[in-house]
Amino acid sequence: MLFSLHIRCVALIKELDIDLSEGLTVFTGETGAGKSIIIDSIALLCGARSDKSIIRTGEDSAEVEGVFGMLSSDVVKALEKEEVYPDEEGNLFLTRRITADGRSVSRINGRVVPVGKLRAVSAYLLDIHGQQDTTRLADESIHPALLDLYADNKAEKEEYLKAYRVYTALRKEKQALLEDMENTEEKKDFLSYRLKELRRAKLKAGEEEELTAKRNMLVNREKIVVSARNAYYALYEKDESAAYLISMAENALSALSDYAEEAKELSQRLESVRLEIEDIADTVVSYADDPEGDPQSALDNIEARLSLISSLRRKYRTDESGLIALLEETENELNSIENSVFRKEDIEKELIKAEKEASEKAYALYTTRARAAKEMEKQIKDILSALDMPGVTFVTEFEKTPLSPLGTEKARFLISANPGEEPRPVAKIASGGECARIMLAVKSVLANAENIGTMIFDEVDTGISGATSSRIGMRLKALAGTDKQVICVTHSAQIAALAKNHLLISKSASFGRTETHVRPLHGESRVKEVARIMGGIEPGEEIINAARTMIKNP
Repeated sequence: MLFSLHIRCVALIKELDIDLSEGLTVFTGETGAGKSIIIDSIALLCGARSDKSIIRTGEDSAEVEGVFGMLSSDVVKALEKEEVYPDEEGNLFLTRRITADGRSVSRINGRVVPVGKLRAVSAYLLDIHGQQDTTRLADESIHPALLDLYADNKAEKEEYLKAYRVYTALRKEKQALLEDMENTEEKKDFLSYRLKELRRAKLKAGEEEELTAKRNMLVNREKIVVSARNAYYALYEKDESAAYLISMAENALSALSDYAEEAKELSQRLESVRLEIEDIADTVVSYADDPEGDPQSALDNIEARLSLISSLRRKYRTDESGLIALLEETENELNSIENSVFRKEDIEKELIKAEKEASEKAYALYTTRARAAKEMEKQIKDILSALDMPGVTFVTEFEKTPLSPLGTEKARFLISANPGEEPRPVAKIASGGECARIMLAVKSVLANAENIGTMIFDEVDTGISGATSSRIGMRLKALAGTDKQVICVTHSAQIAALAKNHLLISKSASFGRTETHVRPLHGESRVKEVARIMGGIEPGEEIINAARTMIKNP
């Protein structure tokens, strides 16, 4: 329930504080006084699109704040899902501020939040029903949602949507598989050729580097032999070789060890050096050995192998490791293609099962809707009869459809305003006044399902006669009596007379500026306002007495 509303610098409003209570509250006042500005301010608080043009001339910002309380346990649970929590007293503070540079700042309980969060939270708190909402009843796309709201079939809808998502996922997979299979043969031939070519190459990791090293050895064979032999002779072969000279020094130090104790250690160290030199000499001399077979033939083989690897690298635009990875990738793709036929058969079996399950869940969902439609039709017809549409026929038409997010039936409301006429879509037969009454009837039957504490009706009496206005007022009053707070902007004396709370919206000019004011009406001041609505600015005594009677005996 909306307890209080603070509006600052919005259009004609400089600053307003409006206290609100339960029951039916009406806003009345002359045209242009600012009633719509207040409703627009509430819409702004609920996350409606902002425009800096709403800021009062000469001001740098506009602000709207609302205090909500007496929240039901269901609303509190819904808010918790949005990670929003009332304060210790159970109240919720919503604020929206618009600056001259077009920026919008939204707050919930003082914490800055995105405007989307404000919009989501306010949807649980209040519902604004304006003239544009009345015309929306002609939009058949909203009819299923209204029916589901009345049916309270969230569990059935979720079960169906779960099955439907499985069904659509399988359909997409099958379609993608079929599209892939259209070019399967051509792709399979290409992959088979590539696989054969890469397998024939028998590539090994590091092979190119190893072959390059061997080629360098063969190409520079003569230089290597000469250098290797020279090194070998210097290290080991000749009498003056390093190994020979170190051996002589080693023996001399060994003989000296009988006289000098450290000479033995030096001799041992030289022995280690000599053994290392001999090992190096053995390795070096192997470079001078003749290779197995014909060196030229070996070189030709290496060149051919390197040429093949280089050719594959250029062809597939990758290096040696990339070619090896491409081989594995090609094998996997071919296996996938070969398995696609089997997967298609599996998908088709799964799809039949998923379609059956989704259809069963869709029928269960339809059952809840069909049952709710009968109940809803009767209630709406009863309400419309009380709103001066006694011959009305209101029915829900179901049209069979393929599986869709809504199920297997498309629902829409049809109406006949007069006896003997075939029910037709609302847009084709209902006048503005009839649409207003139909929407009021729909809102009335959905009031408990929506579980929203505050309902706002902006000029729901447009295009409606006085007698019908009285009946609409009774409906609004009854709606407010079901633990709802109903706020109504009206030009109808009959509706105003039925209100529990009456607020007069007026404007005045001071120092060249126009400003909107709000004043609660009681007693004779309220009588005079109802009389003004009935008979103009200067109503006679007869009209005043009629207004007094209307308020006293609604």
